[in-house]
Amino acid sequence: MKKTGIKASTATRGGLLAVGLLIATFGATSAAAVALQPTSSSPVSASQVASLPLAQADQIAEGEVLFDSTCSSCHQTGGIGVEGTYPPLLANPHASDPAYVEDVVRHGKKGQIEVAGVIYDSTMSSKGEDLSDAEISAVVAYVVDLAGQSADTAAPDVAALPEGVASRGNKLFRGDVKLANGASACASCHFAGSVSNLGGTSLGPDLTYVAEKLGGVQGLSGWLTNPPAPTMTPIFSRHPLTANEIADLSAFLDDTPYQKRRTYFADTLFFGGVIGALILFGGMAIAWRGMRQTYVEKLRSRR
Repeated sequence: MKKTGIKASTATRGGLLAVGLLIATFGATSAAAVALQPTSSSPVSASQVASLPLAQADQIAEGEVLFDSTCSSCHQTGGIGVEGTYPPLLANPHASDPAYVEDVVRHGKKGQIEVAGVIYDSTMSSKGEDLSDAEISAVVAYVVDLAGQSADTAAPDVAALPEGVASRGNKLFRGDVKLANGASACASCHFAGSVSNLGGTSLGPDLTYVAEKLGGVQGLSGWLTNPPAPTMTPIFSRHPLTANEIADLSAFLDDTPYQKRRTYFADTLFFGGVIGALILFGGMAIAWRGMRQTYVEKLRSRR
């Protein structure tokens, strides 16, 4: 009996030792896992993750390229903006916060904002679906860099456009002179001033006062360089306007508020479609009357 008790006691001590080792191992593993976890419970933003592989200077340079192709049509090259229409990003304290800039780029922005004593009330569309996380991070880095610069010392490289001629812009707008790179004439969708698109207003918005909305010739020329409108981007990304065309169209659209306009607009496309449909249905009705006769009836009618 004594030997059995000794064996049982030894087995018990061995079992307790094994349990203790398991508990110690589990505790050490848990501590290591906790130590490897981020100290903050908040998720890491896409901009932080995407910026890790690139040096800051390289990311800013990449952001500048993306900015010129995506944002400069409104904010202008170098982020100088259009006074009263598009706020400058250069030396803009609002744009010095990366989280704020990323939110605006991803989701857009509406409402008033004051920069250097000037009130801006334009709407910015979201770019979250157009740019990848890495591209957004690069744009954010470039905009934040612009915001930290001085408006007096930074000199953006803006290529000067030639002097535009409104009469040439009129011909380009109407389609009397074809655009060099094959884009459609503006009048195929829009009308402005004295130029109408077959008298209709349903295809595109009236551009008569577009120069005032976009900040004059400067803002309009920047907009035409890379039109951000969803319906225009696919067309003009493949068939861009030349510098001379941009200058001439800007001059024409800047003059449209002073042109004599028609006092009424009849949608020629609509009424033409109605008349065409009536002619078509009338022809079908006449043809159908002849088709209603059977072959026997046609033979009898020949007697």
